[in-house]
Amino acid sequence: MVLPRPPVVTDYGGAAALITDEDQPLRLRVRPQNGDDPDRFRVENILGGKLYVSPSGPPSGTDQPLADGAYVSLADGEGNLWFLPDPDLNSRPGSGTEFGFQVRSVYDQVLSDPTPVSITVRPVDDPPVGGPDRVGPFREDSQNNAIAVGDLLKNDAPGPADEAAYDGQTVSLVGVAAGVHGTVTLQGNQILFTPDPDFHGTATFTYTIRDSAGLEADVPVEVEVLPVADTPSVGGGTTREDEPLEGIAVARSDKDGPEVTHFYITGVQGGDVYPPGSSQPVADGSFIRAADVGAGLTFVPAPDAFGESGFGFTVHGAVGESLDFLSPEGARAVIRVIPVNDPPVAVDDDLDALIPQRAVEDGDPITFPAALLTANDSAGPANEAGQGLRVVGVSPVEGVAVSLDEAAQEITFIPDQDFHGTASFTYIVEDDGTTDDQSDPQRSAPATVRLTVEPRADLPEVPQVVTTAEDALSEPIRLAKNANDGDEIAAFRIRNVEGGTLYHGDGKTPLILADGVATIPADQGEAYVRFLPAPDRHSALGDTFSFQVQAVAPAYSSESSSPSPKGRRAWSSYPTRTATARRGIPSASW
Repeated sequence: MVLPRPPVVTDYGGAAALITDEDQPLRLRVRPQNGDDPDRFRVENILGGKLYVSPSGPPSGTDQPLADGAYVSLADGEGNLWFLPDPDLNSRPGSGTEFGFQVRSVYDQVLSDPTPVSITVRPVDDPPVGGPDRVGPFREDSQNNAIAVGDLLKNDAPGPADEAAYDGQTVSLVGVAAGVHGTVTLQGNQILFTPDPDFHGTATFTYTIRDSAGLEADVPVEVEVLPVADTPSVGGGTTREDEPLEGIAVARSDKDGPEVTHFYITGVQGGDVYPPGSSQPVADGSFIRAADVGAGLTFVPAPDAFGESGFGFTVHGAVGESLDFLSPEGARAVIRVIPVNDPPVAVDDDLDALIPQRAVEDGDPITFPAALLTANDSAGPANEAGQGLRVVGVSPVEGVAVSLDEAAQEITFIPDQDFHGTASFTYIVEDDGTTDDQSDPQRSAPATVRLTVEPRADLPEVPQVVTTAEDALSEPIRLAKNANDGDEIAAFRIRNVEGGTLYHGDGKTPLILADGVATIPADQGEAYVRFLPAPDRHSALGDTFSFQVQAVAPAYSSESSSPSPKGRRAWSSYPTRTATARRGIPSASW
């Protein structure tokens, strides 16, 4: 068997030198040698590109390339076979890329030796290639944001890699054009980008690059624009002193949307700001959620403060809880606080320090000016210091009865019967203040007045006593405090002893009267004495036997110099008993 000979390959024009340009297809002819009659051709070892059978002309994107080892008919070999180099590859020296294939004639399943096909691909200048860019972020409503040209060109190229490596081409930025949602200008080595007013999101623009061969390409750029809040709206209003102003409306700017999630509260002046339904004030310089504003904020003026100015707060819109995205300008809530008359404040008093008289148990009434009590009272805050005060009511609390002469502004009190110790009563004052230039008198809460009621002893108990003999000592005579008295009875005072001599309870020691008075201590409110009639005296002769006894409280002992009301001392009256005689038996009695 004679083997078929290798086929002959030329370009479609018959040239043996196979040459094409970068990225351009080459039309080929494959023919058997003269005298050969193969069945078909087989292609293999395809390098640097793809082979196509395309009777209609250069291969399109829908044509399928031949696989290595595929067969080609004799008819297709007459001009329907095309070689397409791989994109951007060429035969530039040193590129290391080979283009071509091998082809064999096939006769009755017998293959000829291969014909090597080598194709030269001439380089061409490609347009520059720009890589996609995304720049920012920039703030909404910002202006002239600088974008470095060098940063945009970092991912751009003059074309395929060989154009920079072998031709030394470079790329430069030669122009800019606005896209959507912003404007751009080229200024030296930077691009100045300004977003459209109130826009946030993704804006675009393009720039034009040019390679060393003068070819150009447009490159798109995305610009991230972050939202910044615009100035919100906030209400204000008028309230009265010490009354909250509720329902202060706060709202986003009409230019903003849900991206404004918070409000920033600052510049709080003259009071506190509260979110709806909260008992905790908003701290100055803090954020509140827009969703929590609800029916409006509440402003509570500082206690007793008022005025046409000096009250309010400032609200900024905010994107999240970040100071970087506040509205540049804040909205001021202006609040006016109308003054009102505040109640006066009555202060407790110690009457003992205010009047010279001393209240005494079962003593006389005492009257004093009501102004003594109001001297330390306050009409209210400092701005009400010029108001007048008057007492408009008194009420007993303990140990005294009390009354008020409101017209004369005098108070009278008298201790309760048999009371001594700390007594008290309350009083109420009224001012003569105004609200909105109209009379608006206010009354205080009750204040307490305390005073001391000194004890006064009641008549002691002294029994009638009979001696069995005119010259004998009597049985011990018990001197006892009155049942209305208590532990305050410290002693008994004795004077005006008639018809005999008094002895201490032991019957041995006579009482010594100094200036006609003797004092003996009381033990739990009682003491004992004994009486010895004078010699040869008895009741049958009509002789008088008696002495006077006074119960003494500590504050009014013989050493006390404290005067009782109207100059009397607080001692009991002196009971006197007159001696009588029993028939036939000389005796003394009292």
